Amino acid sequence: MVQAGGQNINALLAQMITETRESKLDKLKREKFAPAGKAERVNRSLAALRQRQPIILDSATWKWIAEDPDIEDQ
Repeated sequence: MVQAGGQNINALLAQMITETRESKLDKLKREKFAPAGKAERVNRSLAALRQRQPIILDSATWKWIAEDPDIEDQ
């Protein structure tokens, strides 16, 4: 284990990578979900949720789809 000033270099690198990823993600979220246009985005989302569902499945099938972790891989 490499030490620098009593700290593990690998731990420092992992922390730097994590912080970089988080800051990139935060930046992307701020750009994509800016306060301007939020009401419109929410209204579009709610309208989509309220639309009639064109796929007719029984509740057991919906539950199976929702709970199956590998459904996207099939």
